Amino acid sequence: MEERRFAAHTLNSGITKDILVELMGQLNKRYVSGGIATQFFLPCELHRTTFDIDLDGPCSETFAQYKDFVNSFSGLYNRGYNVSFAKQRGTLDAIFGREDQGMTLQVPRRAQAKFESEKHRLEGELSNSLLVPYAGDKLRVIHPNDISARKIRRLKTFSEDYNLHLPIGITAGSAFTKALNLKGGLGLMNLDPESYARRIAEIRMYSDLTDVLALLSCSESDVNGIRESIKNHALDQRDLAKIDEVFCRLAGV
Repeated sequence: MEERRFAAHTLNSGITKDILVELMGQLNKRYVSGGIATQFFLPCELHRTTFDIDLDGPCSETFAQYKDFVNSFSGLYNRGYNVSFAKQRGTLDAIFGREDQGMTLQVPRRAQAKFESEKHRLEGELSNSLLVPYAGDKLRVIHPNDISARKIRRLKTFSEDYNLHLPIGITAGSAFTKALNLKGGLGLMNLDPESYARRIAEIRMYSDLTDVLALLSCSESDVNGIRESIKNHALDQRDLAKIDEVFCRLAGV
C-alpha cells in the first residue's frame, strides 16, 4: 500500500480550497469529479477525508501536457506551494505540498483505446456538469446524477465480484458509520490477501452507498436523470438491466 506523507482532507480544508480556487477558469474540457466533487452536494457530517482531488473529462493528454497544465498554477506557487509529479498505473498525479500539508491533483491515465471507448460518456458528463458557486466564483463540477451512476455501477461490481450483500433500507448516516467502523478495525485484523481485498471492497461499498443515498435527497438529483446516466456505464443491455436493478432497489422505484 502506498505510504502517505500527509494527512487527508475534505472540501472545507484550506489546501483543498487553495487548489480549487486555482482551477477556476482553467478547466476547459475538464470538471472536478470523485470524492471532493461529491462533497459539494452532501451535508458536512457525511464528508469523508481524502488525499486527492480528481479531474476528468473528454480530453486525452500526455504526462508532459499534464505537467504544463499544472505548472501554470502561478497562484499556488506564489503562496509557497511546491509540486512533484508521479505517473501511477491509473492516474497522472501532481502532489502539492506546503509545510506539513499536501494534496494530490490527479487525472485518469487512459490508453487511447480505452479513452475512445469512454469518450461518449465523458462528453455526456461534461455536458451535464454544473457551474457551482464557490469562493466568490464558479467551479465546474460533475453532476450528482453522473456521480450516482458511477457509484451504482461500482456497487453492482462489488456485489458480484466479492459476493457482498447490498443492504437495502439502510440510511446514508448508518452506511457512513458502517464504513468508518470497518475502516477503523482494518488495522487490527490479520487477514490473508483475499480477505483483505474483500474487506476493502466492503468499505468502499458502504462509502458509495452513503453517497448514493445522500445524493438522492439533494435538489440537483432526479431519478430519471440518474437512470439516463446509468445507460452510459453499461456494457450491454444485460449489464444495464443489472445496474438499473441495483439502483431501483436502493431508490425504492
